[in-house]
Amino acid sequence: MSRRRVRVWFGACPIADFTGSDDRAGRYEALMRQRFPSLRVTNEPVRAALAKR
Repeated sequence: MSRRRVRVWFGACPIADFTGSDDRAGRYEALMRQRFPSLRVTNEPVRAALAKR
């Protein structure tokens, strides 16, 4: 199972950080984009070494 990391950014500082499965991360990203339309939201794959933590 692949995992994704979603972050909401206020300038250079992340104010929210979520790691989960592809589908949950996609839903979280959509919610964060709706909630914070003026902030940057990133959705990136988690590297294998980090996913095992």
